[in-house]
Amino acid sequence: SLRKSKEKSIISEFLVYASIDLHEIEDKVLPNLLKNKIVVKDRGVDTNCLYAAIKLTDKNKKNLIENFKELIKIRELTSPLPDKTIVFTDDFKEIIKRLEKRDNKKYSKKEIDFLKKVYFGFEELAKEFPNRIVKIDRRNKTEKEVIEEINKILLI
Repeated sequence: SLRKSKEKSIISEFLVYASIDLHEIEDKVLPNLLKNKIVVKDRGVDTNCLYAAIKLTDKNKKNLIENFKELIKIRELTSPLPDKTIVFTDDFKEIIKRLEKRDNKKYSKKEIDFLKKVYFGFEELAKEFPNRIVKIDRRNKTEKEVIEEINKILLI
């Protein structure tokens, strides 16, 4: 059916991004972990799984966490999960303003709707996996205060 075909397409896209991420993990992350170094990586396993889980949730009507858990199991088979994922939160409208300024473009309603799902998806994940996915609320904090929070999370 068309619905199953769209789900397969989402899974295919998920696996393509996962394979790109796996190459980076093998090439950069694992060698540094073997040297007992802390590795900080942007847009990794959790982002890959969340993006696909959001798209699947829109298609298959399962709940986001259920879809995420299925996808994270696939990723666990192929690479280590991060010990910690740090999610920076802020006022959503301010985030969009910064993104538009950074990217020098106005985001469409469709793009903003997806980013809103990502934002609130990470909120849900932080509640579901509080020991691994940690939020840092950037509102009313200096850069130094945010760095101090990161250091506490990383035990530096």
